[in-house]
Amino acid sequence: MAIADAQSLLDHVNNLPTVPKAIRDLMVEFDKPETDVDRVARLVGADPVLSAKLLRLANSAYYHRPATVTRLQDAVVFVGTHATRNLVMSVGLSGAVQFPAQFPVQPFWRYSLHSAVAARHLAQSLRSDAETAFAVGLVRALGEPLAASVMHEQMAVLDQFCPFYDEGRTGAERSRLGFTYVDVTAALAERWNFPPPMVKALRESQGAPEGREGKLGQLVALGAWVAGEFEWRRSPPSQLPVVISARLRALGLEDSALHDMPSLPHMSAGLEALVH
Repeated sequence: MAIADAQSLLDHVNNLPTVPKAIRDLMVEFDKPETDVDRVARLVGADPVLSAKLLRLANSAYYHRPATVTRLQDAVVFVGTHATRNLVMSVGLSGAVQFPAQFPVQPFWRYSLHSAVAARHLAQSLRSDAETAFAVGLVRALGEPLAASVMHEQMAVLDQFCPFYDEGRTGAERSRLGFTYVDVTAALAERWNFPPPMVKALRESQGAPEGREGKLGQLVALGAWVAGEFEWRRSPPSQLPVVISARLRALGLEDSALHDMPSLPHMSAGLEALVH
């Protein structure tokens, strides 16, 4: 099947994910000049899955909270409305995507979650928007199962020499298909009315035209690279590739930012429920 671009691919997806009502209502609330925490908690409470995941997030080691959070209002206040918004969008989108048969679902979610926690860690070290980096990292690869559901044969050929978690996968897809799975994710995020900065960071997490990647996109790209290395060899190599060191330098970071990073399983402990 000949698909011209990411938007065209979405038009061919059976049962394309649509925005659930609870998330639509929440996005309206988040767009208001002053967000009503109680109303956000009520809207989250209307969706049992979102409720459980927000409480799990608030009580996870991710936030290092000593006391247990049991009320949604407290969870929203503790996590923050910004992080709650990102959680609502990323978890909502993650839960809506259907996987084709034989797709490696478990490694995919591990890679996505590891991309998210690595991007967040790096963003924190630069005092950048860590919660948005996490959300973008979490959904970045969702275009891959969508592409596989429409272009199974083409994607299977790529899988033979370049798995979805490989650093070179987006380049291989752009060369053979004319677009990448990240383009597909960004196109879907636009249809879900994700905030423009998140869509921009998605696109820039694979390299922007003329190398003009924004900081957030670069951080997410580095997080995805670390997650991919975990899939290959369970840890970054002792000698980082020149291109990765150059990306770190461009952000004002040293190689130690990756070498000294806590292990991905440690940083993602307790967060698995966000994607299951």
